[in-house]
Amino acid sequence: MFGQLGQHVGAPLGNNRGAVLVITLFVVALVTILILEYHYDAAVEIELADNHANDAKAYALAMSGLSVAQAILAKDTNDYDGNDELWYRLDDFIRKSFGGCISPNDLLTLGDKYEAYLESLTSREDTPEEAPPSGPAPPACLTLKIVDENRKLPINLILEDQTEVETHWAGIAALLLRALWSEEEGRDLPEDAIGAVMDWIDRSEGSVRGGDVGGEDDYYQTLDPPYKTPGRKLEVPGELRMIRWFTSEEEPKYQRLAKLFDGLESNDIPYTDLGTNLYFSTFGHDQVNINTVHPGLLLAMTNNSDTCFSQILEEIDRRKPSEDEEPEPFKTPNDVDAITCLTDAIPVTDLPEIQLLQRDANPGGGGPDYTPDELLAITSTYFRVESQAIIDGVINKKVIAVFHREPGGGAGSQGGRSGRQGGSQGGGAGRQGGSNDPPKMVYFKIE
Repeated sequence: MFGQLGQHVGAPLGNNRGAVLVITLFVVALVTILILEYHYDAAVEIELADNHANDAKAYALAMSGLSVAQAILAKDTNDYDGNDELWYRLDDFIRKSFGGCISPNDLLTLGDKYEAYLESLTSREDTPEEAPPSGPAPPACLTLKIVDENRKLPINLILEDQTEVETHWAGIAALLLRALWSEEEGRDLPEDAIGAVMDWIDRSEGSVRGGDVGGEDDYYQTLDPPYKTPGRKLEVPGELRMIRWFTSEEEPKYQRLAKLFDGLESNDIPYTDLGTNLYFSTFGHDQVNINTVHPGLLLAMTNNSDTCFSQILEEIDRRKPSEDEEPEPFKTPNDVDAITCLTDAIPVTDLPEIQLLQRDANPGGGGPDYTPDELLAITSTYFRVESQAIIDGVINKKVIAVFHREPGGGAGSQGGRSGRQGGSQGGGAGRQGGSNDPPKMVYFKIE
């Protein structure tokens, strides 16, 4: 018995088919993993390629929107800019006629449809309320909006270029902020804020307000992170986030900037383009368009005169064809002359004083007094365009541009609001004999 047992010790097993099965399963699993990994990599590459293609399509479509807006502005050759024009009603027209988003094919017929829309406004017929197209949304479409920058106060003009002495625009800006920030009590906050903008712009080292309220480097160097004032004009309104007094050292931090918008809260400001604010522009116009100006700014320009503001509202109301219709825009300087209080002189010394020094005898080159009509125009020269491309229902690309249109795009009278004064004052200049060049892009941004 022991001999038979010894014969089997060390002998190889006769059945090794289980090992083959294990090896086969391992190879199959390995191949499956490799195939899945390849499939995943291929899917990722396809998705990346698709996203890149959609991104390129969205960018091209958004840029085409800018071209459309530029063509619309170039075609506007009359002697006023107001609420009955193509560029002003473009956003409303697209929303009512195309459901808010217009396809590339519809862009080709936009001009014809919009001309009919404008003719109905001119004739005061009922505005066509075309139903938005039914069915699925187009795979690619565009939203387009044009906003007048000349409706805002030119913040960079609060200082005279050569003397760095405050101009009438500084006092008007302070009056505007008084109304917007009326809920805040205590110190001269609006004057301090406009003084901080002056400190941001001017090249001197001393604060225009003095004391511990200034906005020069000695304050900004204490912040985390520290920075310095640039000593130049503001390039974009977004710089207001960095200027003292426009933000609060206590929460909510951005409550003052939120007052520059309708319906925004402090928490919205970090994600908001300040270029969309209602009141301040950093571009080069020196007159405000009376047809598009915000009522709050117009009131400040009259030195908060309730009497004059009431006269303005009465004239605007008188220009309504009917109670339910919008007023006719001011189309000639003579139209604005009906508001007689706009020619009443306002001493610059009656405005809030920003610089704590004796006012210059000739502030801003315009004498000790100014009249509101000198600051008003019926035409505009700077326009903000927002063009947003949407691919497959997802916002892919938004581009923002500001176009400058020379005050001479076609035939017309020799002046806007200031035509009888020589037609030489920036945004109020007329369009006769001016340049026929298309509007020039002076600012561009991709979101």
